[in-house]
Amino acid sequence: MKNKILSFLFSLALSISLNAYSSEVTITGNSTGFKTGELVIMAKKTHTVQIENNKFKITIPLKSSPQKMQLYAPRLKRFIEFYAENGIMHAEVYKKGFLKKTHITGSASQGIMNEFKDAIKTENTEKFYTLLSQNINTLPGVDYLIMYKRSLTIDKVRELYSMINEPLKENAKDIKAYLDTYHIEAMEKGNKAFDFKWRQGEQTRNLSDFKGKYVLLNFTATACKPCWKAYEGMNELEALHGNNLKVISFHVDNDNVREAWYRIAKQKNIDFKCTSLWEVDQKKNVLEVYKINVLPTFMLLDKNGIIVDRWAGRLNPQKILSQIK
Repeated sequence: MKNKILSFLFSLALSISLNAYSSEVTITGNSTGFKTGELVIMAKKTHTVQIENNKFKITIPLKSSPQKMQLYAPRLKRFIEFYAENGIMHAEVYKKGFLKKTHITGSASQGIMNEFKDAIKTENTEKFYTLLSQNINTLPGVDYLIMYKRSLTIDKVRELYSMINEPLKENAKDIKAYLDTYHIEAMEKGNKAFDFKWRQGEQTRNLSDFKGKYVLLNFTATACKPCWKAYEGMNELEALHGNNLKVISFHVDNDNVREAWYRIAKQKNIDFKCTSLWEVDQKKNVLEVYKINVLPTFMLLDKNGIIVDRWAGRLNPQKILSQIK
């Protein structure tokens, strides 16, 4: 009897495992203005949408349900996020008015997202806050709390975060970082730079270790095209002024894309010799404190760690050199 029960439980577990593994979403849709090759769906892989007679049907395996995906129009350089779940979904896609007119339905999570969008579009603040409270234990609820946390009081954010169940807390790390660092002074010109530490080989270093030198702090990402234009200039700055200037590049990416960064650097013939930070302690907290919303972002710290300049966009060596004394 015991063996039969164990056999049944094993078969049930295997069945659940196989069903989870084979989970997929099928998206049917109508397209106005797009041809095959002009629309892709970005999930764990990129899937080209095949369009015939203005209609399409595409099936994509799911790694989780719900799973956030992007409907991307490369020529327009625009994308729409949506939440895919096991089953069938539908999309009405328009090339003209892509962002405003395209509508995706068919999953419970996407339905919640559409309600949030409607509340924002109609500027219905009361409905938006009600939706947050009602859906805080859904992936869209957590995502919208992350996006709009600064429009709420800190007490309200803390209350909503406390309502999130443990399985979703992993997706709410940005909220925890916001709550943990809310009391810290803004990283603006004239304020002291927030100290943080990172692992470099076998060593642990701190930003404050470079007191006595100017520090150029660059926040960058692998997928940020403008960021790649700054690396050679930063190399030159430190090579020529290294006795007075330390250049540090802070990668906002997760460490799992480090190999991809080096592969792209090799393709671009970039040999970046300055300090690159990947393994930063409490990385999300640091990014929250520094309020990094645009990439690349640069900060110039004086010899005492005071922020003397902050800007987003291109590297400006002359501007930097004029402030180094």
